[in-house]
Parts: sequence; structure tokens; C-alpha cells
Amino acid sequence: MAKWLIDERPTRGEFVGELRRARVQIESAGTAATSPVAMRLRDIVVDDNRKLFGGVFSGAQVRIDALVVQGNLLDADSTSMYTPFTTRYNDVRNGQRLFADPGLIAYAGRPKHFLDIALLISRDTKNSDDLAALLSANLNSPKVRSALTALAGLAVAAPQVAAIAGGIAAAATLADVAYTLIRSVADKTIGFYRGCRLEYPDQFGLGRNPKQDGQSYHVKGMSFWFDVVRTDGGN
Repeated sequence: MAKWLIDERPTRGEFVGELRRARVQIESAGTAATSPVAMRLRDIVVDDNRKLFGGVFSGAQVRIDALVVQGNLLDADSTSMYTPFTTRYNDVRNGQRLFADPGLIAYAGRPKHFLDIALLISRDTKNSDDLAALLSANLNSPKVRSALTALAGLAVAAPQVAAIAGGIAAAATLADVAYTLIRSVADKTIGFYRGCRLEYPDQFGLGRNPKQDGQSYHVKGMSFWFDVVRTDGGN
């Protein structure tokens, strides 16, 4: 099982409790479309190459991978329930912010029930495949097939709490698969962040994460934050 430096996911019992409290909203939502949102990675900074990767003082070749899983089926294709993202940087120096505002869009769509987020950082290796290609090549593996089957169950009009909780567990399986696949092609892969934001009551994490103004997730020589914004002009 993958190890994550920052893991904000509640326990299964906590998830189920939140979902049960939100049962009325879940059932009344039915097949209604949610507002489109985007999840943006913000201010990723490798503060200390040596601390993060070990033995690398400067000029690291870095790849960042994200996997965002939603509880919504698009285009009758179970793979539309996850969005893989890979970006690469050359010669990364200590303290260097890896991209300009307004950040990197790791997900854009109409989520339902939850958004599950996994972020990994690795020493890049020559000619390694992006996460999308790695997952595509492993769609027939038992773990991936089982996870996609559970997620597809959320496509029904008003899924029960147990189905949503099962979808969240399936998202965790996909994150672990992504971690394993990236480790197979990259060096020094670090599972940096795992989180899950429910539709109710979290509004998919709308706004800044972490919530405190000016705060970032920061551990082992790397920091970042992310936000979720509506893309239909709503607040």
C-alpha cells in the first residue's frame, strides 16, 4: 500500500457518518448536474532538494503526478471517473516555484459525490510514460477493473451511502495503483498528498486548501496548496 506524507482522508467510519448526515441532499440531488469546477495546484515549491530526494543538492529533474477521482460517470466510460495529470520540470533549484499563477489545472469537470486527490513527486527519468499512459496500459489489471466497477455503480440515479463509500474506497485503490506504476518508471517517488472532499458537506473543497489564509501543505522539503473554483461564474 502506498505511503503518503500528508493524508487528510477521514476514516471509513467518518466518511459514512458524513454521508448519512447528508443523505437528504444526496437523495434529492438525483441525476441533477453539479456546477463545473476546476482543481488547481498552486505554489508548488521544492524548498530543499536534498531533504526531499536525498543526495541531490540542486538541479533535480522532477515530475509531478496527480490523480483526481470523481464520483460521476461521463460519456458512459468508467475511465471518465478519473483524471490523471503529469507535468515535468528540468533543473529544479531550491526555493524555485514551479509555475506561475493561476496555477496548474489538475482537474476540470462536473464532479458528483466526492473529489479524491492524490499528488506524487518523483525524480524524473528519461522517456518515462505519463500517468495517463501507465493507467491506460493497466486497465485490465484486477485492481483497476474492480475499482472502476465500484465507481461505475455511482452512475445510478440516487446511489446509497454504501455505494458512495465504496466509490471512495475504489478511488483509494486507484491512487495506490498510480503510486505503484509511477514508482516503476521514476526514481525516488514520494506520495506527497492524499485528500478527499465530499460534495456534502465539503462542496468538493471549494476555495483554498488548506483553509487557513496564507497557509500551505509543507513537509519534507516541499510545499504547495490547491484550490477548487467554480468555472460557470458561480460563487
